[in-house]
Amino acid sequence: SLWLNSTGNVAPAVYMSWTGLNCLVPNALDPTSVVSMTVYTESSYCTLDMHGCDQTIDRIVASSKNNRYLTSGSAARMTMNVTENSSSTCVIQGAVTIVYNPPSSETTYTIADGTHSTTGDLIISNGTFVVGGASTFEKVKTVAVSDGATLDVASTATAPLGNGTVALRLDSEATMTLPENGTLSVKELWVNGVRKDGGTYTHENLPQLADNGASITVPNWTRDPITFTWTGQGATPVWSDPDNWDAGDGLVPKGDIGDSVILSNDGTTPVIENDIEGLTLGGLTFKGSQTVTLEGLGVQLKD
Repeated sequence: SLWLNSTGNVAPAVYMSWTGLNCLVPNALDPTSVVSMTVYTESSYCTLDMHGCDQTIDRIVASSKNNRYLTSGSAARMTMNVTENSSSTCVIQGAVTIVYNPPSSETTYTIADGTHSTTGDLIISNGTFVVGGASTFEKVKTVAVSDGATLDVASTATAPLGNGTVALRLDSEATMTLPENGTLSVKELWVNGVRKDGGTYTHENLPQLADNGASITVPNWTRDPITFTWTGQGATPVWSDPDNWDAGDGLVPKGDIGDSVILSNDGTTPVIENDIEGLTLGGLTFKGSQTVTLEGLGVQLKD
């Protein structure tokens, strides 16, 4: 095995065969490194162990799924700035978070096969990331797809992203593709920072999802009513923008919970547009010396 305890050690190519590569400090590998894993016998192996240290490389290339591993015993991020179309069958284990961030939106990287037991996250920042073959990420906690990026879940596995255990976060201009007429069950669905209600989502009510008959199912969820104060820090003064409220974590006042709301002009004259249909509040308080105008859809108060 090779142990690296300083930064920027290897570039531009790392060839591994029947060995272990251990990264003991962050960025032990050069960010242009292409890690190529080759195993010639059933008894040999290749393991890249991050030891809890974040790394940035170009990509991992592995052409056979036998005994090739990327792992970390504690949480670590592997950022891959993939510069050309490629694929890998390296199995991702431990607590590794994959950040896929190619410089070109035209680049495609395919996880061709493998049962990946990592408990980290899967973050798609640009380009196209393909979960192919019979790949599964059964224990991944969060899958996030940024504006302009695509997650293509082409795996033939029954539950490629777990069985209702993942939090799926899609930006407004993200794209997600599932097999034709396929169904993906998730624990949570967030769109542009806002948690969506339980139900079934298709391309019609979730434009980020490809229009091929596929669907995403989300369980019903609830929380206790809380009090929100208007901050007006969002890009536009609409009710559904969580940046306009002080609660954080993508939350906005919801009518089916009975949240209370404080509309404070804070020395300004805000015009607030309610864009949530059927909004029923537990309380509505106006504060400040200036006029507050509430427009848009109707608001009701509970008895």
